[in-house]
Parts: sequence; structure tokens; C-alpha cells
Amino acid sequence: MADSFIELHIDPKRNVGALDPFLREEHLGMGCGLENLMLAARASGYAATTTLMPGTLSPISAQSQSELVARVDLAPGTREESELYNAIPRRHTNRSPYERQRPIPKDIVDGLSRLPSEDENVRILLFTGEAEHQRIVKISSAANIELYSDPSVAAASERWVRLQWKEVQRSRDGLTIDAFGLSPIAAAAAKTMPAQLLNRIASKSQNTGYADRMLTAPLIGFIAVRDRYDRAQCLRQAVSGSGHTCLQQRAALLDAPATKLWRWWTMSACRVEPPNASPNWLKSPAIIPGSRPLFF
Repeated sequence: MADSFIELHIDPKRNVGALDPFLREEHLGMGCGLENLMLAARASGYAATTTLMPGTLSPISAQSQSELVARVDLAPGTREESELYNAIPRRHTNRSPYERQRPIPKDIVDGLSRLPSEDENVRILLFTGEAEHQRIVKISSAANIELYSDPSVAAASERWVRLQWKEVQRSRDGLTIDAFGLSPIAAAAAKTMPAQLLNRIASKSQNTGYADRMLTAPLIGFIAVRDRYDRAQCLRQAVSGSGHTCLQQRAALLDAPATKLWRWWTMSACRVEPPNASPNWLKSPAIIPGSRPLFF
């Protein structure tokens, strides 16, 4: 970080192991952070220009070093505090059941379909039909079960779960009980349980709970890229889902799909969850890079 630029470096040691062997999830997180940075720069009176570093995602190695993935150059500009910027602190993942009886308004669906920019490598695909949902949930649930049947995947994920208050305060990261999607009473009860008992209950409900929750959603979508192992495309994909479109570069602003979508949902008073089981399964060590993906 300097007066006129900010560099984003990825730390391959802060990963979820077998769940993310090519660090694609970590790059998605970097893309979302990059989109927030671009909005914050404009809100603070800076003109920001982003440069994404080219590269191909590769398996994690013990010798992996911190690596530059993007650079944001800053110059004095017009202060612009947008709705998307104001939505940043309110944006969060929803893991609770959705209200199936309340369909997403057509104008919101239409707005979503228009979000992708001119970037030909990023697309948003939306599905509202019951038959489509059943098929997607069936595949995604099967992928989720397959993924977490691997002990190394489960162990790597659990490393980032913070069940005790002292863990939350010490680590300041990871997944907490408050983000599990539980009711207030269930969350309060979970906080009093021993970690071993809580893990046992969670593992029993994981297989059916994942599919049941997805089926309550009136809208399911995918953020698709041409090459899921291309670093720049991966960063652009992350921006799209947050509510703005964090993976696409347009003019001097990253128009990122994932991040933009999330904030866009927040402004529309909608709840969102990223069910990443199928893409995660595609990038497991058993899947060979370059093979034809199931979805995109």
C-alpha cells in the first residue's frame, strides 16, 4: 500500500485445503474485496483504475508464496457515494430457509439479467422453473454429499468454523454460529452445546438440509465464466455475485458480478446464499483441468 496505489496479494496459506485445491474460492474472495475497494475509493474521492494480473490457477503446493493478483492505482477524483457502497456493511450470506410463497418480483429478475457488462467471459444464468430447480438441487446436493464424504475436505472446512466466543475474538475470521442460519432460539442453544455434540448434530442435518434449503429459493442462478482456472476471469466472477459485478473490468472500474449481485440483493431487500458445491466438486483433485464442466 502506498499513497497512489494499493496492491492485493493472495496468501495461499490461508486456504480451505482439499475443498479449494486450486485456490479458486480464495480468488473469488479477493475479487469481492477488490470490488468493495473500488466503490470505497470513489466514495472517498479517488478515481481508481484496476489492473488484474494474468495467470492460471494451479494446485496448492507447500512452497506457495504470497502472490500479486491485482493493483489499484488511485488519483484525485470526484467523490461519489453510491447505493452499492452504502450496502456494503449490510451485505451478508443467508443460510436460512427462503419464503417460497413470495416470488421474486419480475422487475428484479429482469434487472438481474441485465447486470453483466460487455465482458464476454462472464455470464449470469437465471432459473425460475420448478423442474429446473429440482434438477439443479439434485446435482448440487449430490456434489455436496460427495465433497464432504472426503475426511480431508471436512477437516479443512472445520478449521475455519468458530464455535466458541473466545475463538471468534481471537481469530476475527471464519464461520460463526450466528451465520449458520438458525433461529434465534436454536442459535442460543447451539452456543451452549459442547463442540463435539454440535458437530454431530450438524453432520446429521447437512445432507438433507442443504437440498431442502435450496428448494425453498424462488430463484437460482449461476455466474458462469469460460475458463474457471483463469485468474482474471475468476476475480471477475467474484465481483458479479456480490450485487454489483466484481469480476468484469469496464472502463476504469471493476464491474464485478458476484459482489455486485450481493449488494444489489441487499438493496432489493432479498436474501442470498452461494451454494458452491457443484463448482467446488469440479475443482476437486479428481477433476482434471481442461475437462468439460457440468454447468459452465
